[in-house]
Amino acid sequence: MTSVLRSRGASPSDADVFAANVSAALAQLASGQRRVDDAPEPRFYSVAEVARMFGTCDATIRRAIYAGEFPAVKIRGRYIVPAKALDEMVDAAVASRALVDPADWVASGGVAG
Repeated sequence: MTSVLRSRGASPSDADVFAANVSAALAQLASGQRRVDDAPEPRFYSVAEVARMFGTCDATIRRAIYAGEFPAVKIRGRYIVPAKALDEMVDAAVASRALVDPADWVASGGVAG
């Protein structure tokens, strides 16, 4: 592992620290002291991540965002999607046992229509 990092230009001390951190995390996982699902849930997803989740391309999600049909936050030129909005859409679909169209969901202020 450290040789790969060194070949990419990392200093030996950076590579050694990284290898030690990885080893420690693996040891915690193996011992049961830490679980993979202990990682905090993300608060935001990139457009690419949302597109992968929905099985579509980035451009489809971006067009929906630009049209105001999909919830997003714009930071300078970058769009991110709040995880909470995705969770709420899923919850609305499950609770209503019906289709939740993101455009309708956004238009109704986050209430299943």
